[in-house]
Amino acid sequence: MNAKTEMAIQPATPATVTYRTLTVGDLVSSLKAGLADFAAAPAFGLFFGLFYALAGCALVSLAAYFGQYMVVLPLIMGFALIGPFAAVGLYEVSRRLEAGLPLSFPIVLGVIRQQSTRQIMMLGFALMVLMLFWVRVALLIYALNFGLKPVNPMSMGVDVMFGSSAVTFLLTGTIVGAGFAFVAFAISVFSFPHLLAKEQDFISAIILSLKGVMLNLPVMIIWGIIVGALLFLAATPFFLGLLVVLPILGHATWHLYRKAIGTA
Repeated sequence: MNAKTEMAIQPATPATVTYRTLTVGDLVSSLKAGLADFAAAPAFGLFFGLFYALAGCALVSLAAYFGQYMVVLPLIMGFALIGPFAAVGLYEVSRRLEAGLPLSFPIVLGVIRQQSTRQIMMLGFALMVLMLFWVRVALLIYALNFGLKPVNPMSMGVDVMFGSSAVTFLLTGTIVGAGFAFVAFAISVFSFPHLLAKEQDFISAIILSLKGVMLNLPVMIIWGIIVGALLFLAATPFFLGLLVVLPILGHATWHLYRKAIGTA
């Protein structure tokens, strides 16, 4: 490996930031590039996808074990909020494939470990707080419709499952949850890849991500719906779909960031 090449991609504070206009075609090409990266380095994608899936299974299993059935659905929805943080390793894989740098688990995991004391962890913590806040709000919505007593969905009657309270709960939860999802998406979709590529504080990275999203709002809403729908569908069969969906979306997000944000 050429030392000069390695130095050229080391994090550095950007002098200027250029926001580019995105199209639906950019979303398609990013997904194709994400699939190509997953095919080029499947071991990394499966590793990070498995880690994310096991963490999701553990959270939901604990909630069900303690009889807290009312938090299972919010946990599944909320767990998608921290997907960008879980995909940091995938961004590094795509970055190295793009730059023609060698790939190995020690190198990729070493980059993540180096980031543990930097701004990426601060941003990840912010997403965790947002997820926990969403779960608390979801519990409040549940309590307003069903009371404070946990209800096992397997023992609910048809009249309860399809009654007015259930419909109100699902509609309210979906609308409020979509709001939380959009906030998490807007502050993280470009900030995590940017922090990996450039040395910058996480507040500035959040602002950069928000600007990039707002300047391409229609296209980014479509991307957010695609990401949210795929993550939710992948999470429903015991999170197994995340083994494939998370890597493809993680790699694709890196390529979408490269299309949307230019730095010099």
